[in-house]
Amino acid sequence: MKKSGYMGHADSGGLEMQLMVMAIKLDLLSILCIHSKSALISAPSADRMPAPFFCKGVRNVNEITSRFILRLSGALLRCPSLVWNDQTARRAALHRIPLDLSKSGSYFVHVPKLRYVFYLWFVLTAIFPLSAMSSGIVTLLEGKALLTRGVNRYVVVEGTHLEKGDILDVADNAFAEVEFDAGDRIAAGPQTRMMLVSAASKSSGNEWFLLQGQLKANVRGSEFHRLISPIVTVSVAEATAVLQLDNAGTALFMERGEAKVEELSRGKATGKPLQIKSGEFYSRKEEQRSAVAPRPPATFVSGLPRPFLDSLPSRFDKFKDRNVELKKAPDFSYADMEAWLKSPAQIRKTLVPRWQTKARDPAFRKALIANLKDHPEWNRVLFPEKYNAAAKAKAGAAPSIKQQDYRYEVDR
Repeated sequence: MKKSGYMGHADSGGLEMQLMVMAIKLDLLSILCIHSKSALISAPSADRMPAPFFCKGVRNVNEITSRFILRLSGALLRCPSLVWNDQTARRAALHRIPLDLSKSGSYFVHVPKLRYVFYLWFVLTAIFPLSAMSSGIVTLLEGKALLTRGVNRYVVVEGTHLEKGDILDVADNAFAEVEFDAGDRIAAGPQTRMMLVSAASKSSGNEWFLLQGQLKANVRGSEFHRLISPIVTVSVAEATAVLQLDNAGTALFMERGEAKVEELSRGKATGKPLQIKSGEFYSRKEEQRSAVAPRPPATFVSGLPRPFLDSLPSRFDKFKDRNVELKKAPDFSYADMEAWLKSPAQIRKTLVPRWQTKARDPAFRKALIANLKDHPEWNRVLFPEKYNAAAKAKAGAAPSIKQQDYRYEVDR
């Protein structure tokens, strides 16, 4: 049974992703049609090559390839706002990059057996859709929680499948637990805000960013899972750890196993990782030295959510094949996401492609501009004309492409 994913929801974001994947496949067929004949084509001939019947409006080979790459990037980033239009077409024309300068004054693009790679990619995406991958399931929920995926917000229910880049907001007096097929678990306490930064693979575990609140990671496998906060990064494998982040700083209790703690200052490591052993309690305030105690203080234990103290049975099998329809929640405002927009740079930058369409909202745009010093990466989205002018000036100083011997060499 199909899992609920980006394309499993009956909402505008899911529909946009479906249309994007279809457009990607049409672009791919266009490239295959053009590259199916082995030839050495000069630039003027390539520009005049007729496009396939399903690619009306496409001017040349470069545009087809650039459009394909742009749409594929948008699908992989779960960002339907990456679209092909006149502006992106002009940018693609301004940023042609030679792949081979083996002969002076000539541009050669050598494509050895490229069409076979495209054929393989086309078949795989037809069998395994890009958006069908799930990185965890909310198997237990007490109270309310919200899920932010791209520019959409949903009301979390038991059985919700998470994906890379999802933000989970747990309400007051609420509790949520996420389970994975490998048996690993992540529990979130009240007022917890966290993001699934990256999903597990064969060589590494999941990576979570904790903006505030409490989470408990129960890792059964040998792959290291990373729990990131603004001032520490905790790596755990075959261990159980409780991480807490509040105004008092960051605290870590190792209930079982050991953890490596990397201390951060302004996003950079400050020294060698610390080894926190089973039963030990680590604490640190921002820009201050850390402390390690042999056991957690009573105030820390008493402040933990009650489910953190219990051993809960697994419910993964109950929800792994269940298709859950998510209910849309009201759109978020700048105030709702201000803390995320002002989070560490490595997190903030991932939000730009996902939320850039929010810059069209007058209130959201006004707040972005007012706080631009806290998230300068939005400058290009808010004021693209500055960067377009610079790109045009740079392109004007470069030699004209028409004066070059610009050829495509396609391998038989």
